Amino acid sequence: MTKFGRYPDKDVVDLACDASLDAMNDAGATIHDMNVMAVGSQFEMFTLGQRIQKQIGQTGIPVYNVSNACATGASAVRTVVMAIKAGEADMGPPSAPSRWARPACWARPARRATRSTCTSRTAATAR
Repeated sequence: MTKFGRYPDKDVVDLACDASLDAMNDAGATIHDMNVMAVGSQFEMFTLGQRIQKQIGQTGIPVYNVSNACATGASAVRTVVMAIKAGEADMGPPSAPSRWARPACWARPARRATRSTCTSRTAATAR
């Protein structure tokens, strides 16, 4: 499992490849044992799966890119499970990588307003 943290030297494809290859290693499988792949992403939903597939060295299997708001990861898992249940695949890595950039508004943390400050501003505005 990829340790939670900041990885400024890796993009979302690198993070997903590391996680997928580590999971396969834990299972005693290789990428050549995979018959299907599902990748969920809210922000890079069109070709992320194909880019991950290319980087980890697997070609020739179906790759499904899914997006389903807060259930994107679960939808990626379900896609692989349904392919296995349908007999189309024996094994496949689901993945739902995310790489959150720090928004510009977080560049410098603003001083937190205290409750009394907020209350007095609200009261002054209401007058």
